[in-house]
Amino acid sequence: MTFNIIKPYKYFIISLSILLLSSCDSSSFISSEQTQFTQTWENLINKYLNSETAVRETHWYDKVDTHLNQKINIKNWYGTVTEVGNSLSGKYITVEYSGIRYYIYPKGDNINYLKFEPGMELLFSGILNGNYMWDTVDNPGLYVYNTKIQSTDHNKVYFLITDSEMDVLQNLLKEEEEIDDAFNQALDELNEVFEDAIDEMEQELDNMLDEIEIDRDYEFD
Repeated sequence: MTFNIIKPYKYFIISLSILLLSSCDSSSFISSEQTQFTQTWENLINKYLNSETAVRETHWYDKVDTHLNQKINIKNWYGTVTEVGNSLSGKYITVEYSGIRYYIYPKGDNINYLKFEPGMELLFSGILNGNYMWDTVDNPGLYVYNTKIQSTDHNKVYFLITDSEMDVLQNLLKEEEEIDDAFNQALDELNEVFEDAIDEMEQELDNMLDEIEIDRDYEFD
């Protein structure tokens, strides 16, 4: 009798089970911004790796390198924890999603790193700050100045930056921007000096060739 009662609802129960299971898929946690960022990287890296000429390879390398090194604000990006470590820059949490690692550096003190372990799924917010110097464009690892970490169901907050800590972070970003501007200016000046030196060398070479031509004409006379 029990079987006869359940039987009419068999397909409804199966459909509901599938729906519940699919709602647990990690894709439901991925923001549209993270999806777009990841897909752009995948498209660019494929063009770079499949370049048939050196010119195209350089062109697509510059494109993907620029994409990975842009500073952008992110909110609730998804990742699975692969490492909880310590470096000269402080403690960090490494997460990974779809081929890109994110080195999360919480910019504050109110966090317990003992709560994190490999395999844990997180949502993190903050500022992307470029590809790590030892990582490559086809195997990237991006710095994250982190302002918030929470569970994928948004019910548990593991870290949240305070107002005073946010002020410190904003000052750090301003200092880095000034350093970048100064570095770019110095690089431009160096390029100008290099170009001037090349022009002088070319002029000296032209003068030498002119003298050789004059001496040759004198010998023939």
